[in-house]
Amino acid sequence: MTARHRLVTSRDVRTAILPTRPIGYDYQATDDLLERCALSIQTLWRVNRDLSKQIEQLNQQLKERNNNEHAR
Repeated sequence: MTARHRLVTSRDVRTAILPTRPIGYDYQATDDLLERCALSIQTLWRVNRDLSKQIEQLNQQLKERNNNEHAR
């Protein structure tokens, strides 16, 4: 994955500095959106981490069951 296409972290969103144009943009609305995005990303990272741990545990249990069946 290249730097341009790497996954965005909640920190990336929170520390992003967006360029403005002469007509500008609504700073508060943009900051609110970025904060909601950051919270969503943070939540998804946690869910992903928890699911990865669960997969590891289930794979270990499956391995142990397979070993027990072969031992019989």
